[in-house]
Amino acid sequence: MIQGTETFEIKNEHLELLKRAFVSWDSGEYGAPAINSKRPYGNSDVERDIAEIFGWKYDEEEGLNEEQSKKALTIHKETKTALQIALATQKFETGVYLNYEKYDDTKWRKVD
Repeated sequence: MIQGTETFEIKNEHLELLKRAFVSWDSGEYGAPAINSKRPYGNSDVERDIAEIFGWKYDEEEGLNEEQSKKALTIHKETKTALQIALATQKFETGVYLNYEKYDDTKWRKVD
């Protein structure tokens, strides 16, 4: 990796979650499009929504197992970077991306 750069891999899971994201209008100050933080994928049970999107078994009483729960939360949080990359590159594509500008999230470029 080049000094001062950041890399990120967009996976199919990121794109599947973003495809199901519930976008609304946040009317604060000037307003802006925003993903609903309470119901990012349509319902308030985020783990259940992610399990459904990924085709995972979801136990009504227990929820996801610990490994799936950690993976779901990680991928969910990573959608922030995946969305920023998609907006910067104007593409929703899997692959490895590199950002040469540490403090400018609009400088992502695909490297593979």
